[in-house]
Amino acid sequence: MGGVGSFAARHGLRARNLVEEVYPVGSRGTGRPECRRTRVAWLTVPGHS
Repeated sequence: MGGVGSFAARHGLRARNLVEEVYPVGSRGTGRPECRRTRVAWLTVPGHS
């Protein structure tokens, strides 16, 4: 599980159907991996306990 999924699980959140990834600086924009940027947006709701 990635960082966002781990955070959601620790805080009792679950993802709805929408997960969006935006790459403002991707592999086409730079040859330097350390300069790449990704934005991830999850629509979350409280999970069931």
